[in-house]
Amino acid sequence: MKDIIHQSSALPLTRHGAAEATDRKQWLRFSPAGLWKALLLLLVLCIELPVFGQNIQVTGNVHDEAGEPIIGASVIVVGATTGVATDFDGNFILNNVPANGKLKVTYIGYNPAEVNIKGQTNIDITLVEDSQVLDEVVVVGYGTVKKSDLTGSVGSVDTEKLNAKGAASVLENLQGTTPGVNITKSTGRTNGGIDIEIRGKSSINGDTNPLFVVDGVMCNDIDFLNPQDIERIDVLKDASSTAIYGSRATAGVVMVTTKGGLNVKKDQKTSITYDGYYGISKAARMPEFMDGQQFYNWRISKFTYPAWATNNFGPQTPYWMTPTSLGLGQALLQKEIANIESPYVLKELMAENKTFDWPSLVTQDGKQQNHYLAVSGSSDSANYHFGIGYNEEEGMYKGDKSSMLSFKGSVDARINKVISAGFTVNAAYTRTKYADDGAIEQAYRVNPFMQAYDDEGNIIHFPGNKATLGTDDHQFSDFINPLDRMRNSTHRRKTYRLLGNAYLQLDIIQGLNIKTSFSPTYTSYRDGTFTGYTNPDTGKTYVDTDGNTAVIKNSSSLGWTWDNTINFNRTFNRIHSVGAMALFSMEKGSSESSQINGVDVIEGTDWWNIGSGDATQTTASSGYGMSRMISYALRVNYGFRDR
Repeated sequence: MKDIIHQSSALPLTRHGAAEATDRKQWLRFSPAGLWKALLLLLVLCIELPVFGQNIQVTGNVHDEAGEPIIGASVIVVGATTGVATDFDGNFILNNVPANGKLKVTYIGYNPAEVNIKGQTNIDITLVEDSQVLDEVVVVGYGTVKKSDLTGSVGSVDTEKLNAKGAASVLENLQGTTPGVNITKSTGRTNGGIDIEIRGKSSINGDTNPLFVVDGVMCNDIDFLNPQDIERIDVLKDASSTAIYGSRATAGVVMVTTKGGLNVKKDQKTSITYDGYYGISKAARMPEFMDGQQFYNWRISKFTYPAWATNNFGPQTPYWMTPTSLGLGQALLQKEIANIESPYVLKELMAENKTFDWPSLVTQDGKQQNHYLAVSGSSDSANYHFGIGYNEEEGMYKGDKSSMLSFKGSVDARINKVISAGFTVNAAYTRTKYADDGAIEQAYRVNPFMQAYDDEGNIIHFPGNKATLGTDDHQFSDFINPLDRMRNSTHRRKTYRLLGNAYLQLDIIQGLNIKTSFSPTYTSYRDGTFTGYTNPDTGKTYVDTDGNTAVIKNSSSLGWTWDNTINFNRTFNRIHSVGAMALFSMEKGSSESSQINGVDVIEGTDWWNIGSGDATQTTASSGYGMSRMISYALRVNYGFRDR
């Protein structure tokens, strides 16, 4: 082969092609060894090309070094637009992936990983935590610790990552940021419930929500916090991490650290910062409702055809939608249309396929906005941080709206070399307005041939009424138009939240301090509901009911916690590190509630004049509860050469 190449490179270029002919002859003179090499190369190409040229389906699992599945990790095909996120179990499925391609897996707090596919259809991927993250200090029960020294499972999210999503609530922002933490919104309503599970369900029938601790104060939720006011969130996920809080931490602990004076750099001049955003949300994964023709086919198959076949229009076993049943149904409709004397309005609507989009009456695009203004600074002996926030959300249902005004104040002072003190206050005022539940439910159930307005644009109060449709009986039910329910019903709630913390700390010697803190909490809400059944056009009740109903609920709770801790942290000879914490804690809480229900209440007075209703049907109830607790705890940590 070397000789052939040499001769070919030495050939002169001529017009007559003699050199070219000689060149071709030389190339045809393969030695036996060269021929075998060429055949072997061709065989390899024939074998490899089908393998590397085809696309395959790749499944796999992404987890951390402890085997814990990583939820929401990004798995993409390098050099392509194909990509997915891992599910709640860390699993993923990718279709049409090149067999010789490469996968890249990324997740916040972990080093990226690239894996060559090499024709594999199932790949197990382990992500290694970022070494820089291990040097972070995380918040645990009644103290802090370097993440590298943790013996339990803790997930951490800082303010930048937390607010990257721009959601209306803290928990929605936390969704998908921490492995092993499953957060789902149980409803599309404004201020709707959010379920959070840490490492799966911890109770069969009980509450699976974790314990929340805000700046050292235990509470039931964190809905009153502005997302921009949070410095970091640490999620304690296993038994060793949550043991300090006892049985209350069965479902895990969410430690929330808000922005305060201790986070302000020393000698920082007074600074004013503003954070804000505005967003629009759209309904996702809405069910596909039947259109007019589909609904008609379903009705024919379920009711008309069995009755036609048996000549008995009573209850019958429904048949499947077969060509025979649909054909008979169409014949029945055409016969009814041809009957000039028939008074049925419904037949004309079906013949013209005239339908109405009822869900659009109660749904809309949601809107979200959040604004936070903060002032912070420090001097030689004190740090301070004050902030005020406004959060507003309009839900996907018309009439759903919530707004929250929050205040944050924090001051930390070093009185002398031994004594330091400070306080933190979080306060919030929330107003929520809800759309009528019955109107929303009815809008999803209405026959699409029912009309919300007449030809003149007036509201049809009873779209399914036999008088409206000219039928022998009501269609489905003699329901009230959802528009009437929405304009004649009111549901509002006002909530006041206050959470405070004041502390005094004595630094006795290096590594040893004594701290006492007092944390009061207060919650109060008033919830009022008015459901109007009176037709404002006629002054009469829509249906045969007892009239308008009103409910007023009031609830308040007050509690306090007094914590006393002794902390010791020292490193000896740069080898042995010892940490110890002793705790004595007392807490007390009380709550009271009351509720009044009224019937036949005067229109336009909402729940403020329940006494105007029928006294014989007015009911009232009230309740009171109190709890006390004393706690002791001791924790000791030992490390050898940072291991």
